[in-house]
Amino acid sequence: MSSVLSMSSNIYLDEQNKSIFIFANYKDYIDCNEIYKQIKQELKLQESLEELQSYTPSLFRFHSSHRLI
Repeated sequence: MSSVLSMSSNIYLDEQNKSIFIFANYKDYIDCNEIYKQIKQELKLQESLEELQSYTPSLFRFHSSHRLI
């Protein structure tokens, strides 16, 4: 499951392994509120954050001159 944060930033949710992967350019603005809203929508979370806290987040930032393979 995935959703786009911006033209160059993406978030991928692995529900089976309870992982969140965020890929962004080095100079991208990371809006935590937007990330939370998208994750909550994708996972259909209730008001409680307990389920979200069971996920492991990872943030990958890279320079536009480098390619992520």
